[in-house]
Formats: sequence, C-alpha cells, structure tokens
Amino acid sequence: MISLRLSDQEYRELKDRCAVTGDINVSEFVRAATLHALALPELIALPSYLEVQFATLLNRLNKLEQRIAETASQGSEFSGAQD
Repeated sequence: MISLRLSDQEYRELKDRCAVTGDINVSEFVRAATLHALALPELIALPSYLEVQFATLLNRLNKLEQRIAETASQGSEFSGAQD
C-alpha cells in the first residue's frame, strides 16, 4: 500500500478522469496508470501523458461550455421577466 498527496484540484481532476475512462475509483485509476507507465518505455509514456492532459482540457472545456449555456439561459430568463 502507498499514500499519495494531491491538491484538491488534482484530486478533482483524477475523479473527473475516472468518470471519463469508466474507472471505478481514483485508487484503481492510479494503480492502472502506474502499472501502464511502468510497462512502457519513456518515449511511449509521453503520448499517454498527453492524452491525459488533452482529456483534462476537454473536460474543462465541456464544463465551461455548460456554464456558458447556463448563464445564457439565466440571462434570457431575466430579460423575459422584464417584458
């Protein structure tokens, strides 16, 4: 057994990544990622790292898009109430 220190944001990002990949929990995700990284040469591990970063960015963009849609919806409700 090992312990791993993460910031709140890092932990949230791992949880989000687990949801994207379908992993059961953060521990299983970290275990699988660690074993996967150990099995690959360093040059092959870099694209895997980039895939994780890309998925994280995509997730953040999706959340931003959702917030924009919610804000726009609230704005149209407000302007409709003034009529």
